Amino acid sequence: MSKLVCKKCVLDSEIPGIQINEETGLCHFCATYTPLSSQEKNEYLARIEELFEQYGGKGNYDVVYALSGGKDSSYTLYKLKKDYPFLKVLAVQFDNGFISENAIMNAKKCVKSQNVIISS
Repeated sequence: MSKLVCKKCVLDSEIPGIQINEETGLCHFCATYTPLSSQEKNEYLARIEELFEQYGGKGNYDVVYALSGGKDSSYTLYKLKKDYPFLKVLAVQFDNGFISENAIMNAKKCVKSQNVIISS
């Protein structure tokens, strides 16, 4: 069987556990994903903003953020700093021996562009 790539999230069939439907071109994650309703999104945002208000400014950092250097964590850090620029963020990258040099470089670029401190 040749390598398949999900047309939505670009995960490929060589990743362990990924199943891609040849007819739809979607992996099983994208095929079964149900987005949150606007009300659910607003509830989650209100809750996280409550937490920022409650705990922010009480220590050296307001948020400890796990940054792998991949696309999801890099975008989420960007979005966090864009939407909440007042937060002092400490990004943490854990090298478990499987992290690629690219991921390390991406994380360093990301924290520099977002004016965030990184600890690894």
